[in-house]
Amino acid sequence: MSSTAAGWLQFALLFAALAVCYVPLGNYIAHIFTTDKDWKIERGLYKLMGIDRNADQKWSVYVRSILAFSFISVLFLYGLQRLQHYLPMSQGMPAVAPDTAWNTADSFVTNTNWQNYAGEATMGYVAQMSGLVVQQFLSAAVGLSVAIAMIRGFTRSKTDKLGNFWVDVTRCTIRLLIPIAIVGGLILIASGSIENFSAYHTVTTLSGAQQTIPGGPVGSSEIIKNLGNNGGGWFNTNAAHPFESPNPFTNWFIIFTLLLIPFATPRAFGKMVKDNRQGWALLAIMVVIWASAVGGISYFQAHTATGGTATVLAGHAAEGTEVRFGTPACSLFAASTTVTSTGAVNCFHDSLSPFGGGIALFDIALGEVAPGGIGAGMYGILILAIVTVFVAGLMVGRTPEYIGKKIRPTEMKYAALYFLTLPVVILTAAGLSIGTKIGQRAIFNPGPHGLTEIMYAFTSMANNNGSAFAGLSTGQAWYQVLGGFVMLFGRFAPEIFALGLAGSLARQQPVPASAGTLDTRKPLFVGMLVGVILILVGLTYFPALALGPFAEGLH
Repeated sequence: MSSTAAGWLQFALLFAALAVCYVPLGNYIAHIFTTDKDWKIERGLYKLMGIDRNADQKWSVYVRSILAFSFISVLFLYGLQRLQHYLPMSQGMPAVAPDTAWNTADSFVTNTNWQNYAGEATMGYVAQMSGLVVQQFLSAAVGLSVAIAMIRGFTRSKTDKLGNFWVDVTRCTIRLLIPIAIVGGLILIASGSIENFSAYHTVTTLSGAQQTIPGGPVGSSEIIKNLGNNGGGWFNTNAAHPFESPNPFTNWFIIFTLLLIPFATPRAFGKMVKDNRQGWALLAIMVVIWASAVGGISYFQAHTATGGTATVLAGHAAEGTEVRFGTPACSLFAASTTVTSTGAVNCFHDSLSPFGGGIALFDIALGEVAPGGIGAGMYGILILAIVTVFVAGLMVGRTPEYIGKKIRPTEMKYAALYFLTLPVVILTAAGLSIGTKIGQRAIFNPGPHGLTEIMYAFTSMANNNGSAFAGLSTGQAWYQVLGGFVMLFGRFAPEIFALGLAGSLARQQPVPASAGTLDTRKPLFVGMLVGVILILVGLTYFPALALGPFAEGLH
């Protein structure tokens, strides 16, 4: 079978598997957050934490709960890294440097999982398991909880309550993430991912050199890394490492798990608002953008032969590609990990063709709403849907409505703040890095590619993706410290505005649809929303894209 045919087969099987899971998983997610029944373990946790599960919170209290929870998480994770040399099974690792510990704590708490270090050479087993892996569960649960709270803004009326954050994050972790992670982890381990607590082994190679063979409970951490759209790898080479992903099946299964929950969330939205066609419309938008990204990267990777003799002989952009998987699997993985906020990689994005890398950058700049990160993609696309019906309302001279709620100036202010936050953070950080000597010292590749690397880095951090163009030395203190703040602002500012918008919607009285109401369940709305997403992002980032990947590709 040719590599092209294998690529199409992988995509077809992936599409079919996601389609099969859409309805049952989406219905289950909706059930988790709408049922009044608690599990026994949940009641025990509420009692332990002193939580009244029946006490709904205003949107401002919901926000304060998220910020307090995340603040404590950052402090705990920072301290764990600084003290890891005192922990058991640290494999002789010293304390993590302060700037790296700060960046890593911010990264994992915000679901970014940006890594300025090599995992197997920096983190011991306990630091990874009790710190990083725990946050991969919790940060994912926080994102989905925000999405559920926003959906409640449409389903509730004449109230200022959006639910209870502590109940939402507990249910998401215990009922959704942990059960799927157990099953998925067993599948990965059975398929060859390593799972042990063995000490590192130093062996002598055939050439007489010394090589250290790392170990660790990799299979059980690999599943939540992808299921929760985290992306932080146990090893420096991430999903290209044979201990994490040993064969083509595990590579396919990883892509399936990182897309699974984000693609099922629109179904949960449709169930909760009692109109499944609304969920189908959002799903169609997500599929169109995801499939376009897969097709675009696949095309440019298959028709570009640059980077040296090996890639020219291969007939395609093979540099930085894991030979066990090939270019088609690299393209499918790269597109899927950048349209979500996963950031895991099985090939080096810095080695993608100029236009292939440009599409990956554009995917992240879209706000990762197709399907986006767990929860984050859902509330992101809902806000863009509100912008779309507002634009449509201006065209016909009517007050715009979405899911029975009027889109008034208050809602549009929150939506505008949400959309403008990330470009301001990204372009400001990139401009400071390009325009200062301290930022320029980390640029190893001059010209358009160097600009693309900086734009990709801050776009990835602000959008909580975590993948990188490796030619930029982001281990320097400037990028460590600034990057930490970029990740914090990129995560929590949009969530605050999304919850403020949800609170404003929840206070409204539902309005019945009229003859002038735009039907948001039909192809016209799907096309309009896709157009709004592409135009808004294109106009915002076009100068950077033109001077970076476009200029490099045309040259």
